[in-house]
Amino acid sequence: MVVSNWMAGLAVSRYAVLAIIVVIYLILGCFLDAISMMVLTMPVIYPVIRTLGFDPIYFGVICVLMMERD
Repeated sequence: MVVSNWMAGLAVSRYAVLAIIVVIYLILGCFLDAISMMVLTMPVIYPVIRTLGFDPIYFGVICVLMMERD
């Protein structure tokens, strides 16, 4: 919860926070498979997305696109 509150409280645009999350998923994708990424990041990232006012379905689509494989 501390990390979620810290990320939601950053003094940057909400789209900048979303871009940081996408970069984190890009880096994690080099080392982990999709299920592992979801299990590790969703408890932290999802409350941040809700606090920033993004639609959860919109975020789900971004997650699926970031976690799909060739």
